[in-house]
Amino acid sequence: VKKLRNESQKGNIDIDLVLSHIHPYIKRGGNGWHGSRGLTEFVGDLNAPLHCFGHIHWTRGVRQTESGTTLVNCATTWNEPVVIDYDPCMRKVKMIHCPFPDEELENSILRNGYLKKWLNDNEDT
Repeated sequence: VKKLRNESQKGNIDIDLVLSHIHPYIKRGGNGWHGSRGLTEFVGDLNAPLHCFGHIHWTRGVRQTESGTTLVNCATTWNEPVVIDYDPCMRKVKMIHCPFPDEELENSILRNGYLKKWLNDNEDT
């Protein structure tokens, strides 16, 4: 990890995608985005334009860091894929299809309590 970080900071390599299971920490990101600060620092040091991860199924979605990295929580429990159109020449995300569950499934999840706290915590965001 240190060697990869050093080479990226020197400009010797370009990392387009970081793929991890654990999620990063996002300041003021809401419940479910309080993940690994070390991973957040690592992705920032690499200056990777795209970081895809899973782990937290009820907070699927997309965020962008101040440095411009697009963070995509691709976790799923309802078999709807996340689709990302990425331009490697421009090193830029062009489109993200990240569907949320339909109303019936969302209500089922809410009845089981999985999304309730997250939705209540993020009503104003």
